[in-house]
Amino acid sequence: VGPDALALLSPPPAATRKLEHAHSRRADYIVTVSDDDREFLVRDGIPARKILVCRIPQPLADAAYDPDGRYLTFVGYAHHVPNYLSVKAFIDTVFPHLEGYCSSHDLRLAIIGGDCRGRYAALRRDRLVEAPGHLDLAEIRARYYPHTCLSRAPLVAGSGVKGKILEAMAHRLPVVTTDVGLQGLAQFRDCVIRIDMDDPRGAADAIRRSLEDREGRRELSKRAARKLVEYGSSGEDLPSLRARLDQIARTPASGGPLRDARRFLQPFWWWFAR
Repeated sequence: VGPDALALLSPPPAATRKLEHAHSRRADYIVTVSDDDREFLVRDGIPARKILVCRIPQPLADAAYDPDGRYLTFVGYAHHVPNYLSVKAFIDTVFPHLEGYCSSHDLRLAIIGGDCRGRYAALRRDRLVEAPGHLDLAEIRARYYPHTCLSRAPLVAGSGVKGKILEAMAHRLPVVTTDVGLQGLAQFRDCVIRIDMDDPRGAADAIRRSLEDREGRRELSKRAARKLVEYGSSGEDLPSLRARLDQIARTPASGGPLRDARRFLQPFWWWFAR
């Protein structure tokens, strides 16, 4: 939970901070995704040696953006409630204002992610909306990302750094998101198309203007890639972090009961990737 989200929580932030601080002090290691978060934790009294920074993804050399792609793509598991609520809000309120444009320009919404109890499929399933369910990253990279004109992250709930936005930028995709989606990513505010989900028609108009501006989307793609390099130069990439945690788990003198680094890292990786 980042400091910007604490102000929205109940009970009062002071009580939440106290509880968070107590859990952080008991942790063997804390994985964060930015130097700013690391500094925040150090100021909060967490020993620096316990904090591991996982570098945000970098632009992929083999990823190329196609402004003429046919998909507006969202990636996120349905059983994560903020994902489902965001997709539902977009389909119920914004997409009706885009249907005609998408139909006439042969564009599709792609909603990718484990669809527990058919939540996504129940929202809408026709020629304009695809919900293929869970796909691993290799499948997404092969089937959808090369043909995506916009990555959608119209989040209406959630806190912290949004892995889905960083992943899209690493694949050189321009991103549509909200102020909620940008929590923890303030340095990327000029790299996205911002919409207000409380104004569905205005959000649809902003997306339509972006779809009509090929060069503008191409420039957003380049700008985001430059920012990823600029802000992602510190920390460790995920494979080296995984190896380090494995080494920690095998070292009895590492100073804590971290017995299974892979088990410890798995929830983090699921969040970071999605």
